[in-house]
Amino acid sequence: MSAEILNLSLFPINPDFKIEQIASAGDYILFKHLNKNLIDIDADGRIYGDLAQSWKIEKDHTSFTFRIKDTAKFSDNSKVTSNDIKSSFDDLVQKKGGIHFDFSNVKKINILSDSEINIELKQSTPRFLRNLTHPEFGIRKTESIKNSNYDITSGCYAILSILKSEIILKKNPLCQDSQNTFKKVSFSFVIPNEQKESALNKKKDFYISLMPEKDLKEVISTNNYKTESPHIGFTFWLATNT
Repeated sequence: MSAEILNLSLFPINPDFKIEQIASAGDYILFKHLNKNLIDIDADGRIYGDLAQSWKIEKDHTSFTFRIKDTAKFSDNSKVTSNDIKSSFDDLVQKKGGIHFDFSNVKKINILSDSEINIELKQSTPRFLRNLTHPEFGIRKTESIKNSNYDITSGCYAILSILKSEIILKKNPLCQDSQNTFKKVSFSFVIPNEQKESALNKKKDFYISLMPEKDLKEVISTNNYKTESPHIGFTFWLATNT
């Protein structure tokens, strides 16, 4: 692997990606690189505060209050505020988006201060903290939402370039908690009948293999790649470890 860029062949690339229309594991992973959430899940499946310092649950799981960390910042060094969180969630509510959560269940979002925000739900939702870890709940800067861009992000990466068949991200220099040191991450898709040649020539660092078993065995025999069979936790693992 290059220390400069991590090249991933995941799923077909949609250059017109939208956070309210996350439709594949590839979209899921992409947005987890771009945006941080109030809370997230670590590699062991435990909930922890990401942008949130603390939270309080009230009224039979219909009211959730969060305090934002003083250190929570966007990639342009501006502070993450309650207004940014409200704008991020309001955008999904208005667009009726998100496949991992029914945003019509959001009753009201109340700004208590620059660093404290309350979310009211219409119905009791005990798993709401888990829901908040999905990429639809990623926090975006208010101005970026209006302009529909990801040049400035709360996550460990921001958009560098978008091509028809490749999306390249650049490292957010302010992010200190990423589990890798790659300065760039490339998302692309090698079609099945070209994966063998691509892998034999080490064109990518990681593939979701769609090649025939005989071709896969040939690639494995070079000892250039480690393989693992897909399982139910694959998307979660890749999202939290890349």
